[in-house]
Amino acid sequence: MINLKYEDQEVIFKENDDANSFFVITKGKVVITIPGKPKLSLGTGESFGEQSFVENQVRIGTACADRMTHCLSIGRDVVKNILGDRISNITNYNITK
Repeated sequence: MINLKYEDQEVIFKENDDANSFFVITKGKVVITIPGKPKLSLGTGESFGEQSFVENQVRIGTACADRMTHCLSIGRDVVKNILGDRISNITNYNITK
């Protein structure tokens, strides 16, 4: 896990980037923009980027800090060591929100 800090309006990842980690917001806000869908605003305690991460695909949207934001970046190796196959349960939960 890596603690990362993003300035207001800084891009965290772009559509079509490789998905080698997912993120948990520890402070601040992130806006997710996916073509053809309404913007999604996420705050402290919420995660993002896990769908493409789990499916081992490129990012389907762009994530941008909506103010000074702190995130934990969690890589594939960490997730496999801690959660194993249970990560799909978490992803399915977040998709249904």
